[in-house]
Amino acid sequence: MGKTIPRTTYGMPNSAAWSGPVSSAEPGDVLWNSGHVAICTASGGGTYIHAPQPGDVVKYSSWPQFSLALRF
Repeated sequence: MGKTIPRTTYGMPNSAAWSGPVSSAEPGDVLWNSGHVAICTASGGGTYIHAPQPGDVVKYSSWPQFSLALRF
């Protein structure tokens, strides 16, 4: 798709086309916290999909752990 996303979470906020509060997230946005990311599945960032820990399966969650929404 022509988008470049850093391999680690630390460079993601600086390379995003848009960043804002999680409450402004739209489905498909990346929800970010230092060391972990998820993909937003509902407007407002209330639900998302992520791999909770290495070796675990990808699953839906709603625990509020992210500090930014990123759009690439």
